[in-house]
Parts: sequence; C-alpha cells; structure tokens
Amino acid sequence: MYKHLLVPVDESELSIANVGEAVKLARSFATPAKVTFFHATADYAASGEGSRAKAHMEDKLHRAPLFAEGSGLTVREMTGRLEVPETVHGVMVSRVDPTGAAFSASIRRGFVIMEINRRAVRSLADYQRAVAAAKPGDVLALYCYDPTLQQRTLITVAVE
Repeated sequence: MYKHLLVPVDESELSIANVGEAVKLARSFATPAKVTFFHATADYAASGEGSRAKAHMEDKLHRAPLFAEGSGLTVREMTGRLEVPETVHGVMVSRVDPTGAAFSASIRRGFVIMEINRRAVRSLADYQRAVAAAKPGDVLALYCYDPTLQQRTLITVAVE
C-alpha cells in the first residue's frame, strides 16, 4: 500500500501521539513503510483544544530542562567500538525524541557526545555532572562525533 509516510512533528500533544500512530501504521503493512518525520510549526488554532494544549505544553517546557530524564535525549556508555574511531571517547546518544529541542538542534541517535562546554565527557557520570550544572536559559556547546558522516561537529543547544 504505502511505501513512505511523511509525518509532521511540532510541540503539540497531538503531534506526540501522531508519532506513535505513524510508526504503528507503517509496521502494519505487509511490507513496512518508511517513515520520515519533519518539523512543522504548531498550529494551535486547528482545534478548539488549541489554547489549552498550548498552555499545557508551554508549562511542560518551562518545568523540564532539556536534558532531564524523559525529556527527549537518552545517552549510554559506549560499549564496543561499533563504527567509531579509537580516538573518539564519550557517551553515545541512544534515543532522541523527534519532538524535542535536541532533535531540532540536529542531535541524532548514534552521535557520540565527547565534550560539553569544552569539558571532556568520558562517562555517564561526566555527562550527568555537566548537565546537572546547566540552568534554564544556558547554552550548551556539545562537541560530537557523527558516525554517519565520520566527522566531528559542534552543536549548540539552549537549555529550556
């Protein structure tokens, strides 16, 4: 039936639900469809629930720091070298929520975070210390290795 689904994502509650539904739909076909998520501006006027959903989302964003547990970015210790050179050390990104700020900043699954604000990140403890010190409004400079491009990149992310 469908070979490719394009799914818009934004900061709305409906969008978060749509991500899961799109994945379920893609898997339901005899030959699973490819799913591509793309960022769209939230249209809160699209339903009568819009103003309430917007207020709820804004409150949620102001309470949860960008890197808090469950906020959209999960990292793990690097086990095995996989497709990462021996000179690359850090923590590996294992999950990025497509509706979160980390995704918008182009952080992807498989990236290795090597430094945060010029401080080496060699373990989960290093990562957690750096993140715990960040306050809402701070900008973090993440020095990462992107295994798909086989290059290092600097990504800045504002802490919410």
